[in-house]
Amino acid sequence: NNSLSQTAYIQYIEPLAKRWKTEFEYEYYMNNNDQRKTTFDPVNGEYIEIDSSFSNQFETARQQHRAGAFLVFENSKTRISVGTRVRSIGIDNNNIFTDTLIRQGLTNLLPRVVISHRFTNANRLRFQYNTNSSLPTIDQLQPVPDNSNPNFVRVGNPDLKPNYTHSMNLNYNMWKGLSGFYVYSGLSYTYQKDAFS
Repeated sequence: NNSLSQTAYIQYIEPLAKRWKTEFEYEYYMNNNDQRKTTFDPVNGEYIEIDSSFSNQFETARQQHRAGAFLVFENSKTRISVGTRVRSIGIDNNNIFTDTLIRQGLTNLLPRVVISHRFTNANRLRFQYNTNSSLPTIDQLQPVPDNSNPNFVRVGNPDLKPNYTHSMNLNYNMWKGLSGFYVYSGLSYTYQKDAFS
C-alpha cells in the first residue's frame, strides 16, 4: 500500500456581543492511495501465475470539503455551541485489474450541539450531540474474495451505501484536590443508519 494525504484547515471567530460569538471553519482533505492484493497459483511447483479471482489493484483518489458555522454563547459557568457542518466527499476507486471505476459521492449536513456547565471548579457537566457519516472502505467495496482466513471468506460489495451516525454523550465529573477523590460518569447513545461492517 502507498498513501499520500494533505490537509488544510482555517477557522474564523467573530464576536457578536459580550457573551455571543460565531465560529466559522473550513477544511480541505485530499488522499491518494494505491492498494494491491496479489495471489499466485502454483505452476510446476512454483507460485508464478497470478490468480485473477483473488487478486486486485485499486488506485483511490479522495477529496473532501467541509465547512461549518456555529453560534456560541459563553459566560463564566456555561458554554453552548449550536451549529452544523456541510461536507462533500468525492472518491474515485479505479480497479486496475478489471479496468472499472467505482465512483462514490456524498454531500450531507452534520449538525452538532455542545453544552457544558461548571457548577463549581470541581463539578462539571457536559452534553454533546454529534453526527457523522462515512463511506465504505475499498476493502468493503472491491468484489474480490479475501481468503486470508479460510473459515471466513469475505467478499466486498460495490453497492454499499454511506452510513449516517447520530451520537449523544452526557458526562459528569467531580473531584476533590485535597483528598484525591474523583468521580467520572457518563451516558452515551449511538444510532447508525445503513451500517456496514
